[in-house]
Amino acid sequence: MIDYKPDLVSNLSTLGLPVYDELFVDSSTETPCITYMEMNNVGYKEFEVDSIKYSYLNFRIKLWGDDLAQLSPYRGSLDELMYSLGFSRNNYNELWYNDQLCMICDYQALAYE
Repeated sequence: MIDYKPDLVSNLSTLGLPVYDELFVDSSTETPCITYMEMNNVGYKEFEVDSIKYSYLNFRIKLWGDDLAQLSPYRGSLDELMYSLGFSRNNYNELWYNDQLCMICDYQALAYE
């Protein structure tokens, strides 16, 4: 198992919005912002080749803001960033919650341990 959170937060911070672990935000958190949650982190020994081990990573990243026009540019930048890090997006949804728009993106990747 690999701890990819520090690298993820560092890279997400380059998008220009505050980045928070979703477990530590509430309705008083200022928006627009980015939240993240590690959904899966499993080491795969069956992929062990020449002593290289892999972890399957899955992160849920949410963009929070006031409206679609405000967040749409960030979603495109988020996809580009995650693709450059070797992730692919496997799910997308939108949710209105507490007068805020939330764009929900799930990304997955294999990482070297």
